[in-house]
Amino acid sequence: MKNSKKFGGGRWNGFGGEVEPEETIEEAVLREAFEEGGINVINPKKLGETLFKFKTEEPDHRVHFYKAGDYRGKLKRSPEMIMYRWFPENNPPLDD
Repeated sequence: MKNSKKFGGGRWNGFGGEVEPEETIEEAVLREAFEEGGINVINPKKLGETLFKFKTEEPDHRVHFYKAGDYRGKLKRSPEMIMYRWFPENNPPLDD
């Protein structure tokens, strides 16, 4: 997904956002995929996490990475994800 705003804006990115109060990270994964892409991911599995630290006033971002092998629904565009494209798991666009 080409993220249209905020952290990662203009780069290929996945669904994501902030965890709402009283929401688990796993619940946020499901909510964000639906809000941003119109899909219900099935059994997402956590792959890991990393902390992005900046030398600017941008706050640090702890990012949790999840993978889902299946989803229900039809992928749609949203204000957060203005373009969409799937990439092979073994060939992500790392230079972009």
